[in-house]
Amino acid sequence: MESTSMGYSLELVHDIGVDVLFAPPCIDGSLIAGHVGTYYNIPVMLWGMTFSSEFANVNTFPTTMSVISNYKDMGNVICDLLKYYDWTSFALIYQADEDGSCLSFQDDIEAISQQRENCLIGYQEPVDSWADVDIKFTINQIKNNARIIVLCFDDNIQQRQFAITLAENGMNTNEYLYIIPDADMKIAVGLEETPWWIDTTGKTTSKDATAKTIGLHSLVVAADTGKNYETQFVNFSKQVMAKMSDWPFYCPSCNRGQNVRNEI
Repeated sequence: MESTSMGYSLELVHDIGVDVLFAPPCIDGSLIAGHVGTYYNIPVMLWGMTFSSEFANVNTFPTTMSVISNYKDMGNVICDLLKYYDWTSFALIYQADEDGSCLSFQDDIEAISQQRENCLIGYQEPVDSWADVDIKFTINQIKNNARIIVLCFDDNIQQRQFAITLAENGMNTNEYLYIIPDADMKIAVGLEETPWWIDTTGKTTSKDATAKTIGLHSLVVAADTGKNYETQFVNFSKQVMAKMSDWPFYCPSCNRGQNVRNEI
């Protein structure tokens, strides 16, 4: 992704002479395009899932513009929520996927937590192993350290699996509250069609009700994208992919797989 973004960005600016870059709708590719825009001093427009707070650094990206909030904004919202209800600490459980959104979210909410008063991360743990001993350790640590738990999973299947484990350990009562950030913006743009507690593999449908009990004790933090944004985003995404076969890309196969990865 990074090398492709670098190659196309340099080609568009140096060889074709474009006046503005629309960065790829994902964090890693957009960071590369942003640096190219800084070097050539041309505007770079962000869209899609570019939530990283790195883009807000005007010294690094003085020509980059975004129309969406970033993960630090989302972290501040979560801290404001805690303050409103006089809560002071929370646990942070997140999926350890280098290509996902939750690692960036974790970095930013940790930075916000260090800046704010009474918004402490009492316990945090990446879910990087599903071995029984590791999951049991994480569950016990949550029980011992928190009642407000922020859950960030890039993969709904893993989020559902972890929720089932929470429920089976008696953590689906009013004693616990789960905060789920819309880290990949699927909910904000209307791409979250199936609730995460519904089994989409056909293997464990009998546990949908169990997973849902965690959903019933959850709050979702999502960006307010305004009226008709869902339709506008989908239409813009389709137009972008349709034009990939035209000048200056001439790539008739670049839209392969976009039906299943439209959220990027």
